[in-house]
Amino acid sequence: MKMTSEQLAGILDLHKKWLNKESGGKRADFTNADLTKADLHSDLHLFSLRLTNLHGADLTVANLTDAILHGFNFSFIIR
Repeated sequence: MKMTSEQLAGILDLHKKWLNKESGGKRADFTNADLTKADLHSDLHLFSLRLTNLHGADLTVANLTDAILHGFNFSFIIR
């Protein structure tokens, strides 16, 4: 099921808090997620992207350092 922009924004916010060791933060896990055409202009550092569909996603300034990238669809947009 495709994730809404509101759901994505909430997960990205929790992930940012997790990276900054703030309370309530949670590591983003997009295992089996459909992020088709998602706007991912953010820090994806340490994301779990196992079997994630990123077809057409915009990763222009995304930081994928140490992200788990096993088996995901890597056809994305670079502008």
